[in-house]
Amino acid sequence: MVIFKLNKLLEKENIGQRELSRETGIRQATISDYVNNKAKHISIENLDILCKFFSCKAEDVIEYIEEK
Repeated sequence: MVIFKLNKLLEKENIGQRELSRETGIRQATISDYVNNKAKHISIENLDILCKFFSCKAEDVIEYIEEK
């Protein structure tokens, strides 16, 4: 299972979902889905945008956890 770790990045940088949406151009509803782990996928484009914005690697945004 893949989980999103965007909420940790938002807390670390002390910014909200609305501001992230405004700064990146990613829809706020999409960001909310990432934060709440409701998204079924993430586009390479959005992953790239988030990595550039937070100056981080893909594994800082998403993580694979093996299901038991």
